[in-house]
Amino acid sequence: MKIDTTSLQGAYFNGEGTMIGCADKPITFNAYIKLPFAAVGSANLIVKTTVDSTLPGNATCNIIGLHTDSVNLTFNWIPPLNSNGLFNAFISAKDSNCMLPYHHFLQMYTWSFYIDSCTAPILVSDIEMTNKVVIYPNPAKQEMTIESFDFFNNVKIYNLLSELVVEKDIKSTKTFKLSIGQLPPGIYIVNIDGKYKRKFIVE
Repeated sequence: MKIDTTSLQGAYFNGEGTMIGCADKPITFNAYIKLPFAAVGSANLIVKTTVDSTLPGNATCNIIGLHTDSVNLTFNWIPPLNSNGLFNAFISAKDSNCMLPYHHFLQMYTWSFYIDSCTAPILVSDIEMTNKVVIYPNPAKQEMTIESFDFFNNVKIYNLLSELVVEKDIKSTKTFKLSIGQLPPGIYIVNIDGKYKRKFIVE
């Protein structure tokens, strides 16, 4: 399965493949599944999703092209105002072809979403995405590790209101473990020496 990232609206992908979005803000995208092998006219691809049962609110996924070798999906979801945290939707794709040549195809896919209350808009353009800083795990719960190609001495964490919630002055290092258990679940921005910024999630 491939998600058409150019069609993704209302969310963005983090480094782990989770889509990050806001409560009460529509998330839409298109995706497709194509059989890696299929004789013309012989494919019978059947696709099912759990978006209406595992995502709160009124999520929908329209499926077009069943019983062919290529199925298109159109996803729409407005996460409810009280939704916060990680949500998953599962998609199964099976080729039920009973004609020669026989092929067996059964695949499961997962769409993961992290939804935050987002009192401020999430804009990827607001963040300086850099490969010089790595944060893991992301999402994190009690502790996260910051690794940088350059030595750094200061770490600041801001919420989406641009409020400073954590600041650490440290001995010059390239690796630092930071306790974040005191932070409520949500999306934050870590600022390294005032130069590099990365978004991360607290679960």
